[in-house]
Amino acid sequence: MKELTKSYQDSASKSKLRKDIINKRKTLGFVSLKSMSRIISDSLLAYIIQDSSILNIGLYSSINSEVQTDYLYRKLLDLNKSIFYPKIVGNEMSFVKVNNIDELEILSHNFREPKNFLPEDIDKIDLFIVPSVALGSSGARLGYGSGFYDYTLENISREKIFSIIFDFQFIENFEGEEHDIHASQIFTEIRTIKTN
Repeated sequence: MKELTKSYQDSASKSKLRKDIINKRKTLGFVSLKSMSRIISDSLLAYIIQDSSILNIGLYSSINSEVQTDYLYRKLLDLNKSIFYPKIVGNEMSFVKVNNIDELEILSHNFREPKNFLPEDIDKIDLFIVPSVALGSSGARLGYGSGFYDYTLENISREKIFSIIFDFQFIENFEGEEHDIHASQIFTEIRTIKTN
């Protein structure tokens, strides 16, 4: 973890940071990936349980070595939450309610998306849990470079944006760019970070 942090205390390029973090994430073994994902999910669930105003949640379907989200999805359903997954149509991303994980399928963007297209008004979603390659102490988010989340959530209060990552993905001095969305809280396997 320290090596990555030191490497990016100066302004390194976003593409190099993205590549380095993804490569480090790929070194996680299956058992570590699952166990750390569960710890992270349980930490986030504890937060959600304490806030009864969170009813509608935007989630994502994890790919490759991201924090795994299927366990989180099942637990949120057990809590009677409504879960919405992103769907990309053309150049736009919408959120669609999913009642069963089988309603997701891999389409043209290499991640599981809802099969149907009945988009929800994003203002009705109480909390967005967004995927991130890296996050800084300000909550600045490094994504995969497509800009879908930045564009779709640009007018959403940062208080409604959380992210779940492995602790080595937290790069304290990463500041991002003006158009990058910011997460207000970050959950890792060892801590919860409320951003500046």
